[in-house]
Amino acid sequence: VRTDRLPLTRTIPTGLTMNKEQINIHLAADIGEELVELQIGNHMTWEDREDGSEGFTDEAQDIFNDIYDIILTQLNKRYHD
Repeated sequence: VRTDRLPLTRTIPTGLTMNKEQINIHLAADIGEELVELQIGNHMTWEDREDGSEGFTDEAQDIFNDIYDIILTQLNKRYHD
């Protein structure tokens, strides 16, 4: 499981400026998360962790990684400087 791409709940402080790369990363993660939930259902997407946090199931993580890569690649192709 690649935890470097695990979609965590993100709170972006008011007034924070993000560059296009950061925006693309957040957008790809948000869209990917929604598509995983749509594809396998909310109940199959999330699991409770021992530390009390919530994260993707192994199946959801694998699907998310594939979707995230596709979305981010396309965003970077179309919306780069």
